[in-house]
Amino acid sequence: MKTKRKAAILVDFENITHAAVKSGGVLDLKELVRICHERIGIVKAAFAFFPLHYVAESALGDLDEAGFVGIVCPRR
Repeated sequence: MKTKRKAAILVDFENITHAAVKSGGVLDLKELVRICHERIGIVKAAFAFFPLHYVAESALGDLDEAGFVGIVCPRR
């Protein structure tokens, strides 16, 4: 029996959002979790890091719905 590997997903939310917009794509965090689950195994934790100025109620809702914990990282 093959043992499933375990992983944590760490996302730089501001940069991944900018990259999605720049490429004309849509950021789908649920899809990211699904792909990681298929390719790696068990997703033990999912964290999204973003600066304080990037906090928006809609972004927090999207993160929560996708199973991510949002972590605010203040700029220096």
